[in-house]
Amino acid sequence: ATAYLRERVDEAAATLEQAERQLVEALEGSEGAVAQSQLGQRRAQLADLQSELAVAEREEATVAAQFESVKDISAEELPPSLAGEPVERMVVELAALRTRLAGFSEHYGPEWPAVKEARSEIRRLESELESAQQAAIDRLAQRYRAARERRAQLEQSVASSGDRLQDQERSAVEVGALRREVDVRRQEHGSLLERLRETSSAAGLKASNLRQVDSAVTPARATRPRRWLMVVSGGGVGLLLGLLIAAVGTARDAVVRSTDDFRKLLRAPVLASVPRIGLGATR
Repeated sequence: ATAYLRERVDEAAATLEQAERQLVEALEGSEGAVAQSQLGQRRAQLADLQSELAVAEREEATVAAQFESVKDISAEELPPSLAGEPVERMVVELAALRTRLAGFSEHYGPEWPAVKEARSEIRRLESELESAQQAAIDRLAQRYRAARERRAQLEQSVASSGDRLQDQERSAVEVGALRREVDVRRQEHGSLLERLRETSSAAGLKASNLRQVDSAVTPARATRPRRWLMVVSGGGVGLLLGLLIAAVGTARDAVVRSTDDFRKLLRAPVLASVPRIGLGATR
């Protein structure tokens, strides 16, 4: 079991090392090291670019419609928003000169000085109006080109930011998966190491049931034999045995030594007794 666990621990260590190496390689990449907070900021930046692009597209459409509407009309037909105050003033002045010329033509011939002067002024104003119209159209065309370039730049920025954000999000997902893989491998390796330690400890306990509790110390005096205890114990045991033997001997003794013994033995009264006389007594 211990050898098998050692093999499992080695395999888990190799797998953990490989997972950690893959995580380090992913983190070393510029896209893989982006934090979640930075991803949020870049999402916000992409949303701002998309909003700017929508505004630019509307502005381009507006300018394009204006340009298409004025590129083939006369200066007098320019809308006030595009013509400007000088052009409007020249249009009014040109209309007045034409009215004045028509009045002169009814009464005077074409060689009349006033008629010539009015025609000359009208030609001057028409030339200036044509130049003003062309300038207004050129300004509008320039605005249209700028709006189109602005829209193209924003489209490119949105596409680039979107692609970069997708790459960063994909890298962040991969890094997150690698982090979880490393955590799982570490837990597995730690669990196997703990099981190996427990198994090794159990095997050591089975191999020997003896273990040192305390270190041996030389006693200050001899603990064996305890002579005073042996003397007291022997005297007590001898006394008890002597009393027991005496009691048993007394209980089994059937010799009559007194009148009381005789009375107890025969259960009859004693009528007389012969005194004991020693051998040295006189009669």
